[in-house]
Amino acid sequence: MTEGIRLRPYQQAAVEAMKEHNSGICVAPAGSGKTIIAAALVLDRCHILGCMTPGANVKVSWIAHTKEQVQQAVDALEALGVYDVAHCAVSCYAGNNGHLAECDILIIDECHWAGCNQVSRLVDMAGIGSGFSPYIYGFTATPDRQDLVDIECIIGPIRYTVGREEIQAVGGVLPAEVRVIPCGVKDALDDQVNALAKTYYTSRLQWCDRKNGTDEQRKRCQYRAALNIGIRGNEARDFLIRKICRLHDSDSVLVLVDSKEHGKRLQQHIPDSLFVSSGSRGRKTTLDAFKGGVVRCVICTSLADEGMDAPIAGVLIMAGAGKAFGKIIQRTGRVLRPHPGKDKGIIYDFHDLGHGMLNAQHWTRRKVYKAAGYRVIGGAI
Repeated sequence: MTEGIRLRPYQQAAVEAMKEHNSGICVAPAGSGKTIIAAALVLDRCHILGCMTPGANVKVSWIAHTKEQVQQAVDALEALGVYDVAHCAVSCYAGNNGHLAECDILIIDECHWAGCNQVSRLVDMAGIGSGFSPYIYGFTATPDRQDLVDIECIIGPIRYTVGREEIQAVGGVLPAEVRVIPCGVKDALDDQVNALAKTYYTSRLQWCDRKNGTDEQRKRCQYRAALNIGIRGNEARDFLIRKICRLHDSDSVLVLVDSKEHGKRLQQHIPDSLFVSSGSRGRKTTLDAFKGGVVRCVICTSLADEGMDAPIAGVLIMAGAGKAFGKIIQRTGRVLRPHPGKDKGIIYDFHDLGHGMLNAQHWTRRKVYKAAGYRVIGGAI
């Protein structure tokens, strides 16, 4: 029991493992309640520091990626009574982080971002004026970065990993069913993609490839063209997305896109839908309406990758592309939160056959789904 909140067994185990060390990483999947784990660990560290220096004002710094994650952290710290025993400052990575210079405890939410220069510099700031090395703990569902930067060198080793089966055993996360929808004819878009890619492959980019002895820029132009033709501008694919939304007209549907233009265009054709991105005005109002069931369908960009907590969402449509393990796990986790009337999260993904790059990305995503224990089924709609 922690200040009136009873931790789940795996949450308590995570706290016990982490508090044996002054630094390190806890890996906890979406739905595990990692914010509560982090807040409970902070409370324990505050009691330890309070015993070491009675009467001292323990300073806690907590940095996160999004405003939504900041609010979740504040709520967890308040619920566990941490504000009663410490001074707590919670901010976004890009916010005013002067509080880091004298913190006693630092929590880095979604700590895979520590591989970025901006966040790693914030970690370096921690505790400079406190007279001792602070406790530093990171929390993430996806510690492995696509660019292979080792965040353990910045924060410390992985000290504890919460297993998905532990969360499912106590009903903290639902099973996932991935429904794969074939889209297009194999290699049918090659000529269009090649023609568009040539317009992107400027003389400057050609010079870069010659200088470096690679064809990296050419491949980037190919992929950009494949995205614009096969994903963002594919009317047949958009028709399937709209059809899926009609099939689930009584469910709360989350549609994830990788461009604002695509999202805004889908909104025009999907009834009772709203588009929101990380820079949208009134995004909190929109998300609150979705969480409350007032809005049936929300179309999002990367906003839903992290920090979006909407258990009501039962259907996810992966309307973009990509193959990054971390993003796939984060995004699919949005529909795996328990909610009355839900017995599973339904994920729609497209097998894009029109171009080789998009086809290859589908098979990579399928491997991620199977590695995560999701049920993958195919078929038309």
